[in-house]
Amino acid sequence: MSTVIDLDNASREEMKQYGMDELGISLSMAMREDTMRQKVRDEMTRQGIKEGTPPVKLGGAHGIHGDKSKWVTINIQRTEDKRGNEPVFVGFQGKGYTIPRGVDVAVPPAIEHILNNAIKTLYSQDVETLGELIARDVPSYPYQIVAGRENRVGLRAAAA
Repeated sequence: MSTVIDLDNASREEMKQYGMDELGISLSMAMREDTMRQKVRDEMTRQGIKEGTPPVKLGGAHGIHGDKSKWVTINIQRTEDKRGNEPVFVGFQGKGYTIPRGVDVAVPPAIEHILNNAIKTLYSQDVETLGELIARDVPSYPYQIVAGRENRVGLRAAAA
């Protein structure tokens, strides 16, 4: 059952649970409360959910995992870091997916969304400014959508 949350008065635990159960996002308890609240609001806006209204559940009675017509086919690239050939584990609503790298795999859109939001920060030193650290955010698991983009809400298929 979809729930409504009062973000202005919600605890960190309530926001974390709401983010996971209703929005399909993972929020760290290490986040500041105002940052967590903003991330929930941003995701609600992205999904078209107005504050004070319940989100619409995808996939009918079986949830997001059961409606395979909405699934997307992705390919997670291998990377040069030490775990760059290992499969990627992604969990959502109590179900885990072990996704091999370099292989086309069909996954629910929520899993693709989680991968899309898995970001890591890399640091390098700038030689011109005598070693100042430069931070840049990059995908933790670079991937391509191979098929199924036309089934995703809010995305249009690329023009041929």
